[in-house]
Amino acid sequence: MQVWLVSFGLIFAVVELCQWFRQVMLPLPLAIAAGGLLALVSNAESWPRDWLPPLLLPDLDAPALPPLPSPSDQDSSPPT
Repeated sequence: MQVWLVSFGLIFAVVELCQWFRQVMLPLPLAIAAGGLLALVSNAESWPRDWLPPLLLPDLDAPALPPLPSPSDQDSSPPT
């Protein structure tokens, strides 16, 4: 029964959103600007690194996570 209720709710939400999107009218210059911005952002990885401000650049040389200490680095004596 729960699967039917969730399925009905999802289908209802999708139909309502589709009807709402049909009523939304964007001016042509705004639609062109949004498409251009989307194209630029989606291809940001292929830009030369000199063009991007430093805050937008990920530090590719830095490790994503700090390295874990190896067992040989830890003191083997039990805590007191």
